[in-house]
Amino acid sequence: MQPPSPTTLAVLALLAACVSGFAIRKAWGLRPVVWLGWCAPVPLLLLLPLLSPWAIAGSALLAGLIGYSGYLGLFRLVLPARAATTTWLALAGGLVLLFWLTRLLDTALPSQLNVLAWPLALVSLEAVIARVSPHGDALTLATSQASALPLVQIAALFGLRGVVFTLGIGSAWLVEIIRVLCLGDALAGLALSSALLAGVVAYGLVRLRRPSPAQTPIVTLVSSDTRNDDDQALDAYAAAIAGAPAQGVIVLPEKRFGSSEAIDQILLDLARSRQSTVIAGLETAHDARRFNIARAYAPDGQSRDYAKRFLVPGLEDGLHPGSKPLIVGDGIALAICRDAFFAASTRSYAPPAARMLAVPAWDFDVDAWVRARLAVLRGIECGLPVLRSARNGLLTVSDPYGRIVAETASTAAITTISAPLPTALPALTLYTRGGRHFDLLCLALTLALLASSL
Repeated sequence: MQPPSPTTLAVLALLAACVSGFAIRKAWGLRPVVWLGWCAPVPLLLLLPLLSPWAIAGSALLAGLIGYSGYLGLFRLVLPARAATTTWLALAGGLVLLFWLTRLLDTALPSQLNVLAWPLALVSLEAVIARVSPHGDALTLATSQASALPLVQIAALFGLRGVVFTLGIGSAWLVEIIRVLCLGDALAGLALSSALLAGVVAYGLVRLRRPSPAQTPIVTLVSSDTRNDDDQALDAYAAAIAGAPAQGVIVLPEKRFGSSEAIDQILLDLARSRQSTVIAGLETAHDARRFNIARAYAPDGQSRDYAKRFLVPGLEDGLHPGSKPLIVGDGIALAICRDAFFAASTRSYAPPAARMLAVPAWDFDVDAWVRARLAVLRGIECGLPVLRSARNGLLTVSDPYGRIVAETASTAAITTISAPLPTALPALTLYTRGGRHFDLLCLALTLALLASSL
């Protein structure tokens, strides 16, 4: 086939950038569309072998500016205006780096394995960002696939990066179909990508056939978006706790109260009277340092504190981070909101020591779905049910396979959901045994391929 003229190629690159950009905005955003996540990079990937490095940069930058503009509303809520703009530009620049890396890997790989260039680039870049960024996995593409339960089961083997690799293979598979049908390319790449996808789907379907039977206790999530003072809010929360099923676990949202003896006594009394463990998000001070904590009030009158380990830059600069995981009561592992951005905060929690992951949280409404689903994916990684109670977000109970058992949105009024606790997996997942094994393997392959092409 005759290659297109420079003018035609420039027009095609511009169109591809716009199509990919608008698809990325919907596919990789705050309420993603699963199938569109596979399609979003396809127009640019099809043109990649024909474009110069500068043309790749311009097209990817335009696609990134369009695609990541969907995050600007969230960035303005949590960052100063200049920082929000800088973050948006950095994400668009990251897309340029991603397509450059894909082009280099495509050149370095044997033609039969070119289909691996895009997924390897995705995983390698995400793994580095998660390691060096103060925001960890906040923008991981794994959440774009959270609704596709057969696909995300791979997280139990390889963590979030396994899901991202599957997403990348899906896009590469679509590219190979088009190239085979329209350009008559060899079938090797299509056969490899089809086999990999079939393996992931088969594993997921088999895994989802396993039941996660409900057990005692009944878990209850309680939240409210109101900013009433502690006395008013405490009365409402106390009434909701008093009406919750007895002998259960009750999770309140993050930073709901300031710690005080009066609040401690009321919540301890409620824990005793309901014969339940009550987990409340509090701000507290100790040795002239302030902490964001989840305090677990046990039925026996004891309480223990977990301090949030990964604080929000800017918004929580006055707080001191915690340093240790904590499992309380009968296997209740604790994390707080942003801790779920970082695999290190949940990877140490695994059955049989832990039976559930309780997560008090505080979201920003617009990011409610994606933040809840990131915590759900952490549950798949670790083999645990997740109980996430958020202000300005979702109250979510999920099982260790990522199936949503109960969910509702928080409101200004007290919002409560109760559900039987799903059973945790009986043993460690491969991911909790091996940690970052898949990330490191993909990084090593990427570096080896880049070195071989020099």
